[in-house]
Amino acid sequence: MRGGCRRSEGRVAIVTGAASGIGAAVVERLAGEGAKVVAVDIDDAHGPEIAHAHGARFHHMDTGDREDWRMAWTRQ
Repeated sequence: MRGGCRRSEGRVAIVTGAASGIGAAVVERLAGEGAKVVAVDIDDAHGPEIAHAHGARFHHMDTGDREDWRMAWTRQ
């Protein structure tokens, strides 16, 4: 989406399952539209790669774990 629509400019998006498949595609799309993206996944092998490729931040997170959600909201 380089040079394309910037309709997400200035917005923040948290994308779960970001290390592969649909989640990775959503990271690419939203970042391409200008959003600040936080990519979260339990896959520490591929998640950081995807995030870095699209200028996003990666955080290890198990969305089924309440403590991981709490930690996600307290990170800076």
